[in-house]
Amino acid sequence: MIANIGNISYPLYIEKGALDTVGEKIAEKFPSAKVVIITDDKVFSLYGKRVEDSINAQGTEVNSIILEQGEESKSLATLEHVFDKLIEYETSRTDIIAALGGGVIGDLAGFAASCYLRGINYVQIPTTLLAQVDSSIGGKTAVNLKQGKNLAGAFYHPSMVIIDPDASETLDDENFACGMAEVIKYAFIMDKDLYGILNKYNSRSKIQPVLSDVIKKCCEDKLKVVQRDEKDNGLRLTLNFGHTLGHALEKNQELNLSHGHAVAIGMAVFTKNSEKLGQTKQGTYDQVISLLKSFHLPIDMPEADMQKTFEYAKRDKKTFNAKLKLILLEEIGKCFICPIDYEELHKYI
Repeated sequence: MIANIGNISYPLYIEKGALDTVGEKIAEKFPSAKVVIITDDKVFSLYGKRVEDSINAQGTEVNSIILEQGEESKSLATLEHVFDKLIEYETSRTDIIAALGGGVIGDLAGFAASCYLRGINYVQIPTTLLAQVDSSIGGKTAVNLKQGKNLAGAFYHPSMVIIDPDASETLDDENFACGMAEVIKYAFIMDKDLYGILNKYNSRSKIQPVLSDVIKKCCEDKLKVVQRDEKDNGLRLTLNFGHTLGHALEKNQELNLSHGHAVAIGMAVFTKNSEKLGQTKQGTYDQVISLLKSFHLPIDMPEADMQKTFEYAKRDKKTFNAKLKLILLEEIGKCFICPIDYEELHKYI
């Protein structure tokens, strides 16, 4: 598959066993480049040597920067450490950064690539389902600030995306469910056919054999949106369905919620209330919670400091001219953007 976004074009491979051909794919496009892998300790223990060996087999020099696993690594402090290591490895403008891991690594490595020497090429090698269907595609890169998620970043596209669906087999059930939250999001906002597939293959064991096709469908859906609105000014905002509340809940460390679980709650809570307000077709909420529950995702608002949740939500990136742009469903497969004043947010939460 080729991703075409404006005047930018890059290959997107979705192949079982693709982790063993990373070196070959990179060498074909960048024959003289050195490679610096950015990854975390857990992913490196699973796939690091395998990918390094693949790159070395092409006669390509490779170094690895191994970070601590977790959202805490997606910070300005970690970014500075990455820059220090890139300089230590004498990384030049003609070399490649390879982001091997989930969304945290992909966002951080992509942002590092966008800044280092004012921009070098990078390759996304997502190893979580969430990153494979969402964050590795479309060129959003970022780190978190203490005030919220993804508040410092850049739109900077990879030169290549390499997806190995088999990597999902090493995910625990919680992380697999987190990825499914983003898969389900596409079904809710724009893809009734995908909604039908997910209802047919409505468990991890059932969907695993068709996962390559599901990942491909999600990537196609995302590219359709990004091609029409690369910089997040209109249509691309719809990809954040559930995220306004999800990010606010995720930021509250007392709740200890993963991204996928927080987004699932956001999708369910907003749909429940938009249906009550007559903005969403009756019966949609039941369809939403049925599918979320089938993949063991939460649907209920947790006990939380509501004032803190409101404050985090108000810092959402979908704020324009003091209006918060909520993404709501008309019905399954169709959504809309609903600008509201901050004072109205309580009606949806």
